[in-house]
Amino acid sequence: MIRQLHPSLKQLVQNVDQIATEADLLQSIASKETIRIASDGGAIPGRASYGWVIQIGDTQIAKGKGPTFGDDPRSFRAEGYGMASALLYLRLLQREYGIKRDNTTTNMLICDNEGLLIRVEKANEWTYITPNVTLRAEWDVESVILDVLTELKMQFTFQHVLSHQDDDTPVENLTLETRLNVEADRLATEYMQEDLIRRPTVALFPTAKAQLLIKDVSVTRKIPQSIRFAAGSGPIQAYLMERNKWTRQTLDTIHWEAHGASHSHHRSQRCYLIKLCHRHIPIGQTLNRRNRKYSPICPGCRVEPEDQHHYLLCNAPSRISWRIDVLANLRRQLRHTRTNEHLNETIIDCIDKALAGRAIPLTGPFQSTLKSQARIGWLGLLRGYWCKTWQKEYEKTYEVPRDETRKDKNKRHLQMGRWQKQLIQTLWTSMIVLWTTRNAERHGWDAESKESAKRELLHKELEAIYDRKHQYPRRVQRLLRGSYEIHIQETVTKLADWLDAYKGTFAVTWAPD
Repeated sequence: MIRQLHPSLKQLVQNVDQIATEADLLQSIASKETIRIASDGGAIPGRASYGWVIQIGDTQIAKGKGPTFGDDPRSFRAEGYGMASALLYLRLLQREYGIKRDNTTTNMLICDNEGLLIRVEKANEWTYITPNVTLRAEWDVESVILDVLTELKMQFTFQHVLSHQDDDTPVENLTLETRLNVEADRLATEYMQEDLIRRPTVALFPTAKAQLLIKDVSVTRKIPQSIRFAAGSGPIQAYLMERNKWTRQTLDTIHWEAHGASHSHHRSQRCYLIKLCHRHIPIGQTLNRRNRKYSPICPGCRVEPEDQHHYLLCNAPSRISWRIDVLANLRRQLRHTRTNEHLNETIIDCIDKALAGRAIPLTGPFQSTLKSQARIGWLGLLRGYWCKTWQKEYEKTYEVPRDETRKDKNKRHLQMGRWQKQLIQTLWTSMIVLWTTRNAERHGWDAESKESAKRELLHKELEAIYDRKHQYPRRVQRLLRGSYEIHIQETVTKLADWLDAYKGTFAVTWAPD
């Protein structure tokens, strides 16, 4: 029966161990006892695996395990592979032995991923599939599950169980459904340790009809975003290399996944962060070039011109205080993630010296990483441009607790993969505070200071108009007061209203009558 399957489906049932003898299987089928299918899956960066168990009544029928195909598959995909594999094997048994189940029998799908169960249960009730559904994450695996469920013609109940309950409770004290999930988890973990191969290209399932590949890598989730990214990555990469004087090799050393994930975390501030990353923040000198009414001087120190570089390195008291908070927040995050103390101090020292404009030595145990980051730029750390080797140094120097449980180990692997992203998010939270502080210094902290800042700006606009007073026709000059000094005595509200009403009239310069 397996030989007749499509090659992509054969992969799902390659590692199956049929436990029950044919006689036991036939007896179990005839008994009409409950069919329980428990599946589980696990994922680490770049790889994932699954395991499953089929049991009828008290008789275990078969066990299976195998790899999850896809570029950096997540646990949802791994769980889906396990469910698809188990259901497909049950379908093969049904064809071989003519299994028939009426509506009085009980059939259960057991899984610790509630999201997958809800999604499959709802989709299984559809009368037809709309085209947009095929764009959702991991549709190819879901389509196999739905197709096999249709062919089985069995009514299933979807049973969610909590994962890793055996960490706190003896297995014999757990419910049957939970024990089966524990066994499925053991099989998935076992295969993960046996097989170290990455499989970024997915064989197309017949039910999926089509799949998207970009540079020979299958895209199974976030399909619209991946298309947009692939379409725009060429021009933006060329721009980044020119803007930052990077080589292609330097560009490729940056951890772009962590960079992008950090943008998603600060979605409400994405506009500011993109301008920060590309050094296009609308500050002093930039605004002054567009309109002379804006002062080019830094509102913090009120001495130096405010350019993209000075914005980060200003030595005003408020900025020194901000800098101390940046380092304190970063140190707190590094300790929270149990970062090696030497690596912790190296990162803090690099950012401290970068903000102070001091030289950073490229020596010590992390010499290779420091040189790689130096090619990117030290202030690039604040803009989210971290080289990938920081992550490797963290993983290499991490001290694993001796009494670590399996549950803690799985949690640790998940958290460690997010380390660099979390550091960028922490820094960007501080960068948002810096922008708020700078704007308050420029535009005012309270009602009084805001009015004063607004009046200063309005006076500059009026001054520019009065400086050209004699260039306007006399009929336009009549809109002006006796002099600039008289006009600025009016309230801020009146000045703003007058400019809103008439500055368009003064925008065009006429020859005098």
